Amino acid sequence: MFSSASALELTGVSVEPSETAIGLPVEITVDFKGLGDKGQGDSVSCGLLINFGDDNSQYVRVEKNDFLLKLTHTYDRIGNFPISAEGKMEFRG
Repeated sequence: MFSSASALELTGVSVEPSETAIGLPVEITVDFKGLGDKGQGDSVSCGLLINFGDDNSQYVRVEKNDFLLKLTHTYDRIGNFPISAEGKMEFRG
């Protein structure tokens, strides 16, 4: 018998402040919504790749009960930097 699948759905990415200066950090908030439930005690996680838009990225492991992720990033040059978050398969072993 198979359990129902658990997953996290990415629901939003926001940045504060929306404009900053070189060397000052921005706070990136990633929101999630939980889907399904494998049962109590089961550890479920997924990977998330945050691309900061300036040729830098960070891989983050998100647990089933994490519905809000906050990161900071500092830019070292002037420009417009589109920030994106992408789910990535996580293998354990």
